[in-house]
This record gives sequence, C-alpha cells and structure tokens, in this order.
Amino acid sequence: MERVLEERFGQRKKLELEAFDFGRTRHEMLEEEGKVDNKVPEYFGVGEIPISHAEQGFAIEAFPGVIIHFTPDLLAASEFLIADYKMVREPKDGWDGKFPSLWSIYKDSIQLDFYAWLLTFKKIPIKEKLYMGEYWNRDRTEILHHDFVRKPVTIVDKGKARAWAIPRIERLMAGIQVYREAGYSEIK
Repeated sequence: MERVLEERFGQRKKLELEAFDFGRTRHEMLEEEGKVDNKVPEYFGVGEIPISHAEQGFAIEAFPGVIIHFTPDLLAASEFLIADYKMVREPKDGWDGKFPSLWSIYKDSIQLDFYAWLLTFKKIPIKEKLYMGEYWNRDRTEILHHDFVRKPVTIVDKGKARAWAIPRIERLMAGIQVYREAGYSEIK
C-alpha cells in the first residue's frame, strides 16, 4: 500500500520490470490475434469463445468517491465469461515435461472474481472465469505448453471479492488523506 501511495504522490517511480514488458507485449499480441475473427486463439484449446471486449478499460465507482480502473484481458458477454491470459516462466530447475496445472498456480487468485463483481455495476453479468496459460522456457523464447482452466463465478465469489476490496480501499483512502494533510498534492 505504501508503494502505491508513494507512486501516486510522485515520491517513487512506478515499478517497471522486464517481465512486465514481456507480459504487456504478449497481451498485445494475443489481443491482435483475437481481433482477426473475434475468437480466442485455437491453440489454447478452449473451443469457440466469441470475444465481445478485448483489453477494454473500465472505470467503476464501486464505493462513493472511489473509482476503480481495470482492464480485463477479454470478455465474452454472450457467454457470461471473463478470461485472463497467463504467462508462466520455466523455473530454474526446469519442468522435465511435467507442467503444473494452471489451476494449481492461480486457484487463490481473486482477480477475475473481483472484475466479475465490478462488472455488475456495468450490467455485465459474469458466471464463468477462464484462465488461459502459456508455459514459456526460461529465456522466454519458446512456448512449451498451453493449459486452461474454466470455473464458475458465483455470487459468493463476487461477495468475497467485495469483502476483500473494502479494507484495501479504506487503507488507500486513509493513506491518501495522510499524504494530503502532509502537504503533498496528487499526481494526476
């Protein structure tokens, strides 16, 4: 939280890593591939999913005075589905051909449940989440494996996401107030 506040008030440069650049570039490539026929690339093996929104940013006032900006990788509104591309890098000791399931890696992620909850404010109902993974070699020069996992998003999942968000938003708002009282002006 401190890092976010320091970035917002110009006290620290935004964290940039080579892995972030790689992820951004790969997401842009996947977005372009999806635009060809508005479908998820076949090599993920998820079947035909019509893309209604790809890398489209949203701004939602989830709480009074609190605007949350987010950009889902893709939505298939007619399927009530939200999806996320994941790039998994080979560990130092390698995989020996045994790739961990994508679900084992992301089962505790709240990202898509959080987005699904936020999308209710835009009257976009989400009932399923889909993680699509590319397993890259250590040097990020070759895709070694693809995997996907499709799971339901329930009202309970959305409620947990909301409950997860509340204390974080409260801490962020309190931190912003402390910075303002200390005389810092926000960087817009």
